[in-house]
Amino acid sequence: MRELTVDHTYDAENAKMFAMPNLQPKNILDAQTAVWDELRVHGAQQKTLGKNFLILGNPFEHNGAVYSRILNEEIRGLTGGYEAPSNVSFGSSDLSFQVKQNVVPGVPLAWEHTGDGEAQVLDWHKGMGAEAKNGRVLFNLHYKDGWTALFHEPVHESAPDGGIGTSPRWIYEGYCEIFAAKIAAKLGQGYNMDGVYADYARETQKIIDFVGDTYFARAYFLNDPWSYGLMCPIFYEPVMNHANAPAIDPR
Repeated sequence: MRELTVDHTYDAENAKMFAMPNLQPKNILDAQTAVWDELRVHGAQQKTLGKNFLILGNPFEHNGAVYSRILNEEIRGLTGGYEAPSNVSFGSSDLSFQVKQNVVPGVPLAWEHTGDGEAQVLDWHKGMGAEAKNGRVLFNLHYKDGWTALFHEPVHESAPDGGIGTSPRWIYEGYCEIFAAKIAAKLGQGYNMDGVYADYARETQKIIDFVGDTYFARAYFLNDPWSYGLMCPIFYEPVMNHANAPAIDPR
């Protein structure tokens, strides 16, 4: 086994925040459900279970493969909220095969970065706060404010295929930021939307202002046809090359 070099500057702060009683996986998912109820979004589904919130860190290479330790047990030493992850497949697109047990002595659980080399894994730890993975969410212990992805990434895992929850990127990432702020507020946390998706969030908010919070959320989480229909006037003129009459207020 060969340890890979990463920046540990943010480890302690992230570990402290991941261990906060109000930020345990169940609390995050319960807060999401509470926001759905407030928005009158009924029937939305969350693919991720709390046990599949995986906190990754301290990568290493072994026999030509690259792994990151799954640090749930270490965080669980501070709090009871993080369970050992499931390594039983829960669907054809699940990546349970990447959860490895006892790869080397002293590492009971690790995530194998299948298909990625050492440079790609180091880039992930340097530049990615978290990633949604078909029913699992990977959180990066080494990324500045990586814990804030607790509010954002699970939202991706509750967006059904074939709608604005999966394409275009500016809408699905923009709304993830807006909805993440709602989850954070439920849990007594602020949320900074001035990051890489800030412009996406601002543009998405314009659609929300037009159709309303509830109908946008129903489109995003339910692929609701009626809610999509309410968005049509926004896109009619540029798609049809024919002016709306009367014109939509440019604000």
